[in-house]
Amino acid sequence: MRWLLVSAALSGCAFRPGMTGDAGGGGGGGGTESLGGTEPGCTPWIYTPTNIGDVCALPAPGTLQGSVSGFTINTDSLGSLASNTLVVKQSNGLAIAIIHLSELELSDAWTVTGSAAIVLAVDGAASIDLGASIAVASGADNTTACAALAGKPGGASTADAAGGGGGAGGAGAGTGGKGGDGDDGGAGGKHGPGAPVTPAMASTLSPLVAGCAGGAGGADNAVVSTPGAGGGGGGAFQISSNVSVDVVGGVNAAGLGATGTADAHTGGGGGGGGGGILLEGPIVHVHSTGLVCADGGSGGSGGGNSTQGAVGVAGKCSGTAAAAGGHVNNNGGDGGDGGYGMGPNANGQAGSKSGGGGGGGGGGGGGVGWIVLHQVTGMATIDGGAVVTPMAMP
Repeated sequence: MRWLLVSAALSGCAFRPGMTGDAGGGGGGGGTESLGGTEPGCTPWIYTPTNIGDVCALPAPGTLQGSVSGFTINTDSLGSLASNTLVVKQSNGLAIAIIHLSELELSDAWTVTGSAAIVLAVDGAASIDLGASIAVASGADNTTACAALAGKPGGASTADAAGGGGGAGGAGAGTGGKGGDGDDGGAGGKHGPGAPVTPAMASTLSPLVAGCAGGAGGADNAVVSTPGAGGGGGGAFQISSNVSVDVVGGVNAAGLGATGTADAHTGGGGGGGGGGILLEGPIVHVHSTGLVCADGGSGGSGGGNSTQGAVGVAGKCSGTAAAAGGHVNNNGGDGGDGGYGMGPNANGQAGSKSGGGGGGGGGGGGGVGWIVLHQVTGMATIDGGAVVTPMAMP
């Protein structure tokens, strides 16, 4: 990966490095505390960036240079980036790491991870070049922020030969699909019920929001067995530029598919909900080769009467098709497809009920997350051929 970040002349601008704020109000903060007024000698931006507020309250901008493919930024271990980063806890419980940069040109693969979401405050132009990609996992599955959005687990069966229920998909802007019921198995016990639908939540990404995990499948009564695990939610990521944001490559915050193959008679896990992506500036342009994705992951299939289920898959990010739910030719229920696009397709689909023989229910699919393309004046440009899924909000 090649970074090109050029320092701006900011002499005489007294920044305050290392401050950490708590949740609160403030212009443009959207649930992030405003951290002070403009410092003498610091030129403010031409607009107030969302979730950032006063740019002159940030540490001085840093630089990153080099050519390292597969570069990762972990907000739990920032290293040299800590000197130009301000960590702020938002009103929804999710912390954001605001990294102040001069200019940004990304030309290779990049992963962002860690418990805090990443916000890049870029004084100059920001671009994601052709062939470059950002895989976003930062801030996902935050316990507080996901209290109402994480998929619930499927219920356990009450007999050894009966099937556990499927876990529900994680929700975002789209609902998480219901888990499928297990099968009674003719053993005098009862199947595990599938987990209920996970309600969606409207958000403008102020405060910034990440995706939430799907629920685990239900167990096979007292038998030592492992049900399917829920897929993780997509992360949260923001670029705010004082000049422009150009996406020629890709930004991917899709939810993950259910993991772990459900053992016999256990339920499949739910898919993870899509994350949150906010891109803003005076000019925001997603080019014809660009991809901005926060689709939901799919649910895993339930275990059969003697065979394991199948895992789900991450959001497909095609704009025209869902991540397909796990399927095995046994009597475990199929996993639900993940959400994509808009309308009913944005919701995760329900996992199916077991086909008999004490099989487990399938896990529900994860709902789509949130995309905001905020151009300061007018509307962002999305060229023909670009893939933006789900539909972006201005």
